[in-house]
Amino acid sequence: MRVGEIKQVFIPLVGYRKAYVSVRKPIHFFKKFRGFGIDSGIIKTLIEQKIEWVVIDYQGTRKRVFFISKTEDWLLNGTPVHYNKEYDDQNASFGRQLVLSKAFMKERGS
Repeated sequence: MRVGEIKQVFIPLVGYRKAYVSVRKPIHFFKKFRGFGIDSGIIKTLIEQKIEWVVIDYQGTRKRVFFISKTEDWLLNGTPVHYNKEYDDQNASFGRQLVLSKAFMKERGS
């Protein structure tokens, strides 16, 4: 399962940069934390590869919105969640995640 990819994207006020882009739908939104989750192993890899930006391409039922954040914000402000304890950390879809509130992201319309 492909959970995201590294792309060259335009970051407002910064310019074109490499970013981790992940498409999300309403089912992926953590209401309890008012944000989105990314596998903690992916965040670790992004930091090791010096990928500074994360873009959530949210394709909602009525509109498409991009949520932009710095990768380090996921470590500094993310809430650790073990989404599904039946799976180990090797499974990026169901392992340990960091959930970042939308309050730490910049929102941009499509």
